[in-house]
Amino acid sequence: MTRVDGDGIFTYYRGAGLQAWALEDDQLVGCNIFEAYAHIADTLREVLAGGEAAFVHEGTSEGKTVYFQNYFFPDSVAGAGLVTVSLDITSLRDASHVPRQSVEERFRSLVETIPHGIEDIDAKGHLVFGNSAYHGMLEYPDGALIGRNILELVATAAERASLQDHLGFLRDEQPAPTPLFGQRRTRSGRVIEVRVDWNYRRDPEGRVVGFSSIITDITEHREAHEKIKASLRAKEVLLSELHHRVKNNLQVIASLLNMQSRQVEDAQVAELFRESRNRVRSMALTHEQLYQAEDLARIDFARYLRALGASLFRSYGADPRAVKLEVDTGEIAIPLDLAIPCGLIVTELISNCLKHAFPGGRGEIRVGLCTDDEGQLTLAVGDNGVGLPAGLDPQASETLGLRLVTSLADQIGGEIALDRSAGTQVRIRFQNPDGEGGQP
Repeated sequence: MTRVDGDGIFTYYRGAGLQAWALEDDQLVGCNIFEAYAHIADTLREVLAGGEAAFVHEGTSEGKTVYFQNYFFPDSVAGAGLVTVSLDITSLRDASHVPRQSVEERFRSLVETIPHGIEDIDAKGHLVFGNSAYHGMLEYPDGALIGRNILELVATAAERASLQDHLGFLRDEQPAPTPLFGQRRTRSGRVIEVRVDWNYRRDPEGRVVGFSSIITDITEHREAHEKIKASLRAKEVLLSELHHRVKNNLQVIASLLNMQSRQVEDAQVAELFRESRNRVRSMALTHEQLYQAEDLARIDFARYLRALGASLFRSYGADPRAVKLEVDTGEIAIPLDLAIPCGLIVTELISNCLKHAFPGGRGEIRVGLCTDDEGQLTLAVGDNGVGLPAGLDPQASETLGLRLVTSLADQIGGEIALDRSAGTQVRIRFQNPDGEGGQP
């Protein structure tokens, strides 16, 4: 530490800093600071005027180079002059050169232990650096590929031309880096699939001088993915065939019921056969829709309802010009375990409408399915006909059709509500397993 008066004369000095000047403590006292530090004299005058300064001084002590960090600031105690503090930073300066080598060595060691290939190329594609994993991936000895152009390693001529054009595009347009996928040919001629995660390498002026990349061999991943896709395709074909056969079997049952009903003279018994046949056809239609759909797990409910309605109209001989069927479900698709009970519910309710709602032979039937923000679905079937008898409770009814509706609603966890304000509307609210309406 030193003190300097307002004229720049050292009045006090204590510390090891004098070693750098080869001076004793009393030799510096009385000297002029502007002469001792002539190279920063102007800065020191600014400090005397109320500023601060700092610099590193290099000197020699016992034949070795030493470094001191010097701080200059006004002497607030004396009210004039300045105070300097010197810190010996020789050990820090010496140590700063060791970490640089150490960091480089650690970086190279880290790069060599990474299981992914590290590829550093110039702007024209010549390999500047490749780690051991990179050379091993391509079945070359370490360093054997340095200086070669990566275009030589591309699997096909078409991909080689494409990559060459792409390198030019990257140099000129410099788009944001995004992963690239391609093929590389190894030393033995084997073709591997690779993912390239890259970034630009620039000079101090910001010009692109090359590209640094991480190369990942994704051959096994791609092969496993293709096997899974093939397996899924096989299962889809099998499932499609299963739906087709179930549909055919159900249609056989429906045909048998239809044939048997023709042998029955009792009109009431014949009606029972027809109702049973319609229920079987409802289930068969579900499997037919799934067999024809791209998604074998979900059914386009609007398309299904229109086909079901047309089948029921034909069964009861209803004229679609006199009785209109309106279907409003949006683009909701539902899974098979919901489609079958919902289809049976709609079958019962539309059948009731066609049998009882329109004694004059004209009217409208509305079927809807909607979803709400709580992930609930509401299935509604209504008509503008004469309505149900005033005292009839669908959930306490003794008729098979309405008891079946109640049972199926319980099966899907639904709650039944009845609206008699304009004709009859039955609403069933239940949870959608997907939480929201799926897209067909």
